[in-house]
Amino acid sequence: MTNDYAGDLLDALDTAINEHMAWTLDWFRAALAGSGFDSSDLSDSAEETDSFSRWISHNSSSPLLDQPAFHALVQLHQDARTAGRDLARRIEAGQEVGAYELAAFSDQLQQFHVSARRLEKAFGAAASELDTLTGLYNRTAMRRELERERERSLRTGLPCTIALADLDHFKAINDDHGHAAGDRVLQMAAEIFSQNVRPFDHVFRYGGEEFLICLPNADLEQADIVLERVRTALAAILVDIGEADPISVTASFGAAPTCSDIDLNETIELADKALYQAKETGRNRVEISKG
Repeated sequence: MTNDYAGDLLDALDTAINEHMAWTLDWFRAALAGSGFDSSDLSDSAEETDSFSRWISHNSSSPLLDQPAFHALVQLHQDARTAGRDLARRIEAGQEVGAYELAAFSDQLQQFHVSARRLEKAFGAAASELDTLTGLYNRTAMRRELERERERSLRTGLPCTIALADLDHFKAINDDHGHAAGDRVLQMAAEIFSQNVRPFDHVFRYGGEEFLICLPNADLEQADIVLERVRTALAAILVDIGEADPISVTASFGAAPTCSDIDLNETIELADKALYQAKETGRNRVEISKG
C-alpha cells in the first residue's frame, strides 16, 4: 500500500464519518423540531445512499476492508440507518414515537460512531504495513514477524526456513502487455502463494516481483515440499490480463534455514543466492541454499 493511497483512503473515511455525524444531527432536528425529513431518509434504500455507504462502495476492493471488524461496522451502519428510516416514516405519518425509542436509536448511532473512529485508528496503523495491490503484508510487517519466528526457532529448537520467490521474466510481461497486466500477475501470484503454503506459513510482498515466504517448523526438506507445491500451482494456471489470450507465469525460489550463528539479513542473503542459482539453472525451480 502506498502512503498516498493509504492517506486518501483514510481521509475519505474520516470525511464519511463526519458527514454521517452531520446527518445524525439533521435527523434529530427533523424529528424533534418537525422540520421534515429528507426524502433519502424515508427511502427503502436509506442505508445505501449516505456518505459512508458511498465510501464502502468506492473502496470495496481494498483488502484493508476485508476484515471481520469492518464487516461488523457495516452491519452496525445498516441497522442504524434502517432504524432511522422506520422511525422517520412513523414520525412523518403522525404516529407517536416514544422518548425511549429515540434514545435507543441515539445509542445505535453512538455505537456506530465510536466503532468507526476506533476502526479508523486501527486502519491507520495497519495501512502502513499492508500492500494494497496484493493484499499481503509488506517488508515493515515482515521484519517483525521474521524476528519473532527466528526467536521461537532458537528457543524451541524447531527449524524455520526463509524463502525468496521471484516471478520469471516479469519485466517482459510489463514491456509486452503493460503495467496493468503486470499488476494482475502480481495479484494472482500472491493469491496462489497464499493458497498453497501451510496455514501457519507467512507470505510477504518483498518488493517489485519478489515475495518472501517464512516457513516455521520446516526443515529444508519440508520447505522444499511446500515450495514445490507453490511453484507447480503457479505454473499450472493461466492469468487473465484482459487480452485475448491469458498468459502463463512461473517463479523461481531460493531457500535457506535460520541459524543461531547468523542473523536474519545473512539468512535472506543465502536465500537470495539460492534464488540466483535457480535463475541461472533454468528458472521455474526451487534451489536450496548449501550454506
